[in-house]
Amino acid sequence: MVHTNDTEVKSMMYMGDPVRAAAWLYYAADRTQSEVAEEIGVSRQTVANYLSEARERGYVTILLAPDILERNRLAEELSETYSLEGVHVVPAFGGGDEEQRRAVGRAGGEVLCALADDSAVIGVSSGRTVSALARTLPKRHLPDATIIQVSGSSIDAAEHSPEVCASTVASKLSARCLNLHAPAYVSTKDLAESLKREPALSWHFERVANADILLFGIGELSTTTDLEQPPYVNADVRDQYIAAGAVGIAFDRFFGADGTEVDGPLTTRSMAIDIRVAEKIPVRLAVCSGLMKRQAVYAALGAGLVTHLILDAALAHALCMGSGNNGN
Repeated sequence: MVHTNDTEVKSMMYMGDPVRAAAWLYYAADRTQSEVAEEIGVSRQTVANYLSEARERGYVTILLAPDILERNRLAEELSETYSLEGVHVVPAFGGGDEEQRRAVGRAGGEVLCALADDSAVIGVSSGRTVSALARTLPKRHLPDATIIQVSGSSIDAAEHSPEVCASTVASKLSARCLNLHAPAYVSTKDLAESLKREPALSWHFERVANADILLFGIGELSTTTDLEQPPYVNADVRDQYIAAGAVGIAFDRFFGADGTEVDGPLTTRSMAIDIRVAEKIPVRLAVCSGLMKRQAVYAALGAGLVTHLILDAALAHALCMGSGNNGN
């Protein structure tokens, strides 16, 4: 009389080749590893080993979709070219700018959650992509973290304003929120300097300068850009900055093709973090969506303003092709 155990019986059901059986059940029959283990009569770790062996034997061939390969290539190229610590390229969507912006924001939120610890101080700027990140940010419990607004408040408090972006991020992370109780721009240089000497605002900007993470968007600057900050920012002011060589905006600061701040009518009247201060924050996470931003993002990257970049595939491709000007 021949005695067999359950494992031997189940192995014989698969013609004595449990590796082939595990590969079939897992990849073709869509079983989980635990279900495969129960079916064959082995441990889950043994199934994992079988699946690895199946790939080595050539039973299974895993093909990455061309889009994934291309996005990884773009991310690696951007990372190497601009010495970035992290790059995430989001697939292109056909649903329009808002859907693309939301996808970039959602990816940025995942990265932010991975970067932030329980005691992080996170500076938050403004913009539609930053707003999309705030609204889609996964909920976490970081009661000892601090979210701090890095540029002055807007007049209309739109959902992409700095005060709303900061408070939304803080709410999603269950963190403290420090809003900046001053306008984005004031009427005179003397008034700006006087306000910054006020103890409460002086303390606020010191906390901004010592942030662990800076979350910001990058905006393009062209003759069609609507800056939405009346009465101080209007078409005339915009055109003066363009004439002076400005190509983009970050945290309410206008910068040129070399990434440095352009001297203009609002430079000394801005209630926002200085670009030179921003560059010293250890983690500078930029979220960017839209091909029209290529020149501005190109300049910011070249100046080393960004350490971590989240962007859409079309913008990534343009940057890798060297499309730093509007003509390309």
